[in-house]
Amino acid sequence: MLAEMHKGDASTFKNREDFFFEPKIDGVRCLAYVENGTQKLIGRAGNDYTSKFPEIQIRLKDCSSAVIDGELFDTDFGTTQSRVHSKAVSTRGGAVFYGFTILAKDGENLCSQGERSRKNILMECFHGDGIKTLFDTEDLDILWASVEKHSMEGVMAKRKNGCYHPGKRTFIWIKIKTWKTDEFWIAGVTKGIGYREAKFGAFVLANDKKEYVGCCSGFDDKILQNAEKYFEDSGVAKITQTPKTTQIKTWYEPKIKAKVRFLEYGTGGHLRFPVFEGFV
Repeated sequence: MLAEMHKGDASTFKNREDFFFEPKIDGVRCLAYVENGTQKLIGRAGNDYTSKFPEIQIRLKDCSSAVIDGELFDTDFGTTQSRVHSKAVSTRGGAVFYGFTILAKDGENLCSQGERSRKNILMECFHGDGIKTLFDTEDLDILWASVEKHSMEGVMAKRKNGCYHPGKRTFIWIKIKTWKTDEFWIAGVTKGIGYREAKFGAFVLANDKKEYVGCCSGFDDKILQNAEKYFEDSGVAKITQTPKTTQIKTWYEPKIKAKVRFLEYGTGGHLRFPVFEGFV
């Protein structure tokens, strides 16, 4: 089951007695299939991650088999992704499998039970090395303050009586992200596709050191129609660490800044999920 994204701020969920809240983990989703002392960690696309995370050893209490939905995490998103895509068996150690909810126990399908009930069952039987369940609370203010203090990705709001719908995106789980905002130089535009083909696709962004940090869209048709006339073509890149793409339409003199909302700085200082909010 996948979560929907909440487009407003966290205050919408204050005093909501039908939800509980957990910190959001920025890792890699997978299902853990555990039976009679053996386990498999299977990703959303069906990839087997078991050998990539040998330090995770799930043991069950008072049952012999279970299917658990959760997330693999090692240090940060980039490190976790590297381990997932590595062809070698890992000897690194240090990863954690965070169990979110239990889908089956001793062959019994639990998906029709409510979210709170399934988590209670999970906490009773989920044990082992390199595994954790997430702290949860009904006090969003306390959790939100902690998430912001530790620069975490956000909060998951979970409907207490919500059933589990495999493979579907629902509002039973809702992502509330902590976004950052900063200003970046517009150093060019990418080629547009579809109805944007005659205009452009995204702004190419650079930091104050004139280093490439990513591309952002999120602008409306008015900006799409009029933005290009305000920029001065440079003919060549005036920034360093340029993107490895053939999709650049035009390079600009970096003289105009954009206000950009983004999740965090990722690998190489690049922005994760950047969205244009306006010109500075």
